[in-house]
Amino acid sequence: MALLNARKDLSLGKRMKNEWNRNTIVYIFMIPILIHFIIFQAYPLVYSFILTFMDWSPVGSSDFVGLDNWIRFLNDDLAWRAIWNTILFTIYFVVPTMALGLIFAIVVNSGIKMAGFFKGVFFLPVVTSFVIVAGIWNWVFQGNENGMVNYLLGLMGIDPQLFLSSSTQALIVLAGLSIFKVSGQMMIYYFAGLKSIPPELYEAARIDGASP
Repeated sequence: MALLNARKDLSLGKRMKNEWNRNTIVYIFMIPILIHFIIFQAYPLVYSFILTFMDWSPVGSSDFVGLDNWIRFLNDDLAWRAIWNTILFTIYFVVPTMALGLIFAIVVNSGIKMAGFFKGVFFLPVVTSFVIVAGIWNWVFQGNENGMVNYLLGLMGIDPQLFLSSSTQALIVLAGLSIFKVSGQMMIYYFAGLKSIPPELYEAARIDGASP
């Protein structure tokens, strides 16, 4: 049994060595990314969770209070409203972003004319400063006649809407801002996936009579 385990360990070590030899350059480039992730994401996340059990004081020492903060949080109506708004925002944001990203990728991958132009247009919001995009969004949904959406609504006889000040509309408008900003990035992911599909699969599908 011990000899069998030794052989397994030797085999595992050999496989790891072969893996390192094959992908050395990949692991070397991943090390800085992993260090950045640990320092700026993993560590703050873990430390923030630890702070939930503390009576944190920026000046002086902090006291351990156990589950008091969690009990207060779970009994706070405002906290539950914030959780519900987060769930709604996730639904408003994630589903349309995934769908639009896939649609954009299919359009670009379809081989239509000016596909490169459309790819640039779809990806432009991603490389545009969030401050600029937010400023454009603020002008488009401005809560008076000067806002572009309200101007168009006024042409149809609809009163101006307070998009960014309304409790029922603000969340959707902000989700739309995030969709506009991120959809192009999702397009690149989907486009890379579509490009990795072997052409033989499309040919086989056409032979089998598959429709577009």
